Amino acid sequence: LREPIHFRVEAPADAGVLGLVPESWPPDPVIVAAVLPGSLAASQGIAAGDELTDVNGKSVRLLSHPQELAEELQKRPLVLNVMRRPKAPSRSSGAREETDLQKQGSSGSSAPQPPPRHQRRESGHLRVLDL
Repeated sequence: LREPIHFRVEAPADAGVLGLVPESWPPDPVIVAAVLPGSLAASQGIAAGDELTDVNGKSVRLLSHPQELAEELQKRPLVLNVMRRPKAPSRSSGAREETDLQKQGSSGSSAPQPPPRHQRRESGHLRVLDL
C-alpha cells in the first residue's frame, strides 16, 4: 500500500472564498465532498476525497463543533494541512495509474506530488458556505 500524501494550502489575507464543500464535520474526520471549479481550493490542488487535518495550526479532529471549523475556514490568512490517501488501483486501470504515478514522481519518489500553487481567481467564483 502507498503512503498518504500530505500537503499544505495557504490562502493569503486578500483571498476570497475557499470553494470547498465538506462531506463531514468535526468531531468526525473532515473529508472534502466537492471543490468548486476555478476556486482557490481547486487552484491549490484540493480534491474531493481529501481530508483536512489541520486548520490554522489546530487539529481538525480536536474541534468539537462544525461551527468551529467553519469559523476557522473563513479566516484569512488561512493555512490548511491536507491529506490525500492514494486510491487502490482497479484491475482495469492499475497499469495506467502506476504509469501516471511514475510520471508525477519527479523528485525521485513514486508518490504523486501536490500540484503547484497558483494565483486565486479574482472574480466569477461561487460562494458555498462562505468557505
